[in-house]
Amino acid sequence: MTICSFTKPLYMLKPHLSSHAAKVVDIGRCSIKNKDYTWIKLDDTIFYPQGGGQPSDKGTINGIAVDLLCKMQKGSIDVFDIQHCFAGPVEFKIGETVQLEIDMEVRKLHMRMH
Repeated sequence: MTICSFTKPLYMLKPHLSSHAAKVVDIGRCSIKNKDYTWIKLDDTIFYPQGGGQPSDKGTINGIAVDLLCKMQKGSIDVFDIQHCFAGPVEFKIGETVQLEIDMEVRKLHMRMH
């Protein structure tokens, strides 16, 4: 069950945040290029998903590496969900508050390249 309609993109409002607490609002499984993932959707995120020529951020949620970020359009260009994907099994629960950590050196490199 989804609690909110879209993920608030904090990376656009506060691009220098490297750490943030967010709430899990949905959990699922998907297969991308023949690889299975468990994904979580958060009420907001500091993770920048790939787009506009800039690669996705690297980092962790509760100390677990995020393997892939998927941006899912929800109608208009500024309304979307972001699925934070994990290659291995993860134990998150809807409603749980989790800690996001961004590798700021990677983000700074991507920003310079972009």
